[in-house]
Amino acid sequence: MSTLLILLQARERLPAPAGSNASGATEFTDFDWVLLPANGTAPTQGRCAAQALPAAQQLVLVPADLQTAFHRTPLPRTAPGRWRAALVGLLEEQLLQDPEELHLALQPQAAGGQEVWVCVTPRAPLAAALAELDAAQRFVDRIAPLHWPADSVRGHVSLDEHGTPVLRWQHPDGVGCLPLRGSFARERLAPLLQNGHWTAQAEVADEAQRLLGVNVQVQSAAEHSAQALLSPWNLRQFELAGRPQGWRWLQQLGHRLMQPEWRMARFGVAALLGLQLVGLNALAWQQRQQLSERRLAVEQTLTTAFPQVRAVLDAPVQMQRELARLRAAAGRPDDSDLDPMLAALAAAWPADRAPLDALSYEPGLLSFGASDWSEPHLEQLRQSLGAAWTLQPDQGRMTLRRSKAPAP
Repeated sequence: MSTLLILLQARERLPAPAGSNASGATEFTDFDWVLLPANGTAPTQGRCAAQALPAAQQLVLVPADLQTAFHRTPLPRTAPGRWRAALVGLLEEQLLQDPEELHLALQPQAAGGQEVWVCVTPRAPLAAALAELDAAQRFVDRIAPLHWPADSVRGHVSLDEHGTPVLRWQHPDGVGCLPLRGSFARERLAPLLQNGHWTAQAEVADEAQRLLGVNVQVQSAAEHSAQALLSPWNLRQFELAGRPQGWRWLQQLGHRLMQPEWRMARFGVAALLGLQLVGLNALAWQQRQQLSERRLAVEQTLTTAFPQVRAVLDAPVQMQRELARLRAAAGRPDDSDLDPMLAALAAAWPADRAPLDALSYEPGLLSFGASDWSEPHLEQLRQSLGAAWTLQPDQGRMTLRRSKAPAP
């Protein structure tokens, strides 16, 4: 997986986050970056604005190495949302700045009730960089330091913003920093020198080897920055925590799909969606045509069978009305008349039930009292009537009606 490292420099003066009252901050425009290709080839580096940063599958923000400090303190047994406030109280005497200007981050897998390492670094550079990168649709996956407390001893000599050689090293008891002048560094690190791995920028490698008295490997800035990928730390915590993963993933996906290499894929998807839309419209048109043909056939049947009908408004209803008139003129009862309904009820009437004392009739509905009927008697009556009739209970009465014909 290709990785883009964004390197923040200690000498840069970054603007405070939005809403702060910091004054005198210069505009943050360009980033130093190192690109580590996925195929393991040599890294490339450069400096440009956020919009011009090279594409990568992972983006890691690396704070200025000399502006990160590590403190060890017990972590209270409290809710994670209260950890930062608790840490500020515990580290108040060790912090050299206003806690509101600092960003705190816990070691990986920190748990309440344990002694943990806390990384402290200025918040403004990180917040400004995150805001600038988010505005350019470049989303930071994590913030990783170059040095952190670890079992292995490792140190690197580089030049600070004033051109002074500075030794930065990590060991099990934390992270240290000393100017590389005279013999003080060798005396201070005597127990660690023989068991550690030491590197330096090319400009100060000879001087570092002479002053430390051990072998010092030359390491370029790009090679040294890759050490951040080995860090288990992620400083995106508390107020700098990232967005929900799902939302950030969708934003990253949308931004990636708009890149030039995805142009043909976008054209293909657009063409596929266009074809789908044309196909749906064609299917809808075909169904409308079929419905129109069926409606026209019904209307033609109505006007052919009953020429006296001049205006066709609702062909099925008008056809039923005309059939009812013909049936009445021929003296034939309709299914909703009283005689057919009485005949059907009498034919299905249970033999062990007494005749009815009273009936209620209205067109299409025949009701009778059934408060003393048991469920087996009602079920027997329903089965005798068959599917042509519907028997519906209604407050101690049963109502008989003709079943509706199933839709074609």
